[in-house]
Amino acid sequence: MMTNSLPHTHRSTLREIRRRTIVSYQWAVYASFAFIFAGLIIALFSDQTVGTEMDAPSHVLRRMIDLHPSGFFGMGIGIMILAPIEMLIDAAVTFFRRGDKRYALITAAVALILSLSILISFLKG
Repeated sequence: MMTNSLPHTHRSTLREIRRRTIVSYQWAVYASFAFIFAGLIIALFSDQTVGTEMDAPSHVLRRMIDLHPSGFFGMGIGIMILAPIEMLIDAAVTFFRRGDKRYALITAAVALILSLSILISFLKG
């Protein structure tokens, strides 16, 4: 929770990060829903079966190029999975630019841990 006892530069940094995070998340939601909606339209008007599991990222792109619905579903889901990582990286960069190295390093470490956990889940699955 932000209090008035915080220095003005720290409050403005948090305000900027909050604003940028909201904008990033909004665009991720819009893009995700657009891909999922496109996949739904393709699925409705084609005879292609839709899988119940997400493919590897290289398969998702290949299926999108082939206009297969599961490629569009996978891209939409992938965007929603990667959006928090992008937001954390953006926040870490903002902290670095503002000179707050402690929060920048903590945020970057969280982004790295989240990225590695997603990578490991793809390699295992």
